[in-house]
Amino acid sequence: MDKLDVDLLMELQYRFPLVPEPYKEVAERLRITEDEVIKRITKLQGVIKRIGAYISFRAMGKISALVAARVEDVDEVSRRLIPDDDVSHCYERDHYFNLWYVIKSKSREELSDKVRAQLGGCEHHILYSRRTYKLSVKFDLIEGVSRSPPEILPEEIPRLEGFDEFLSAIRRIPISRRPFKEIGLKLGMSEDEVIKKIEKLISTGAVRDFGAALDGDLIGFSQNYMLLISSDEPDEVCRRIALEFPEATHVVLREVPENWRYNCYAMVHSRSREKADEIISRIISDLSLRDYLPLMSRRNLKPGVIR
Repeated sequence: MDKLDVDLLMELQYRFPLVPEPYKEVAERLRITEDEVIKRITKLQGVIKRIGAYISFRAMGKISALVAARVEDVDEVSRRLIPDDDVSHCYERDHYFNLWYVIKSKSREELSDKVRAQLGGCEHHILYSRRTYKLSVKFDLIEGVSRSPPEILPEEIPRLEGFDEFLSAIRRIPISRRPFKEIGLKLGMSEDEVIKKIEKLISTGAVRDFGAALDGDLIGFSQNYMLLISSDEPDEVCRRIALEFPEATHVVLREVPENWRYNCYAMVHSRSREKADEIISRIISDLSLRDYLPLMSRRNLKPGVIR
């Protein structure tokens, strides 16, 4: 990638415009033509996993859990996990529990049954999500770290009924001069109606991070930390991480099962181990954490997942 590619990817991630001609506006910011923007986006497919919306799993009526498992053969188990569209963020990590993945389902019973089928008799914990404080996976290609604006997601996300066709259409928008017009023609809506509906869904938290989602592995963000924290005030810890540390991509408060104590989780991505270590150390120091466990990933077992 050249400097213009980097600048384009930064614009598409951080400042994607919800306007009738978004690629034209991006082109004007970069002082190039709209045709050049579209040409470069086409060339960067793969690095760009999608341009569109992340749809909250809660809005789709699902629950989520992080699974920590002790398995003998990581590759064998991961082969069973990879085809499941409800499995994401699947990593081998440097810990007694060496396989960590996120799974979504319609109910706890369904989720736990699926996990048992996936893992067989392997020792594991199911760490259900109580509240997601932050979920914004953006990569600063200039600084070489994950970085997104401070935010606290709404505690309650409305369930979306009858929106399946619309959500499917905006999850990956066309790479064309008038993408929202194309979507509207298919759905019997005007261009303006499509944009306003997206804006409304964003305001409720049902839709997040409209813009480009990048494949971190393909752009060198191979250093991936998950910071586990045990705290008597986990809500405050999660809140502070979400607001004070832009490098944190996921900040989640989780239920604590028997024989497990970590209730607050945060993720950091970087191109270098040294930079990732520095960020984790800063979080630990600034929050005066006493009981924590930073887990570095060994391998991303399901790269390129489109959220």
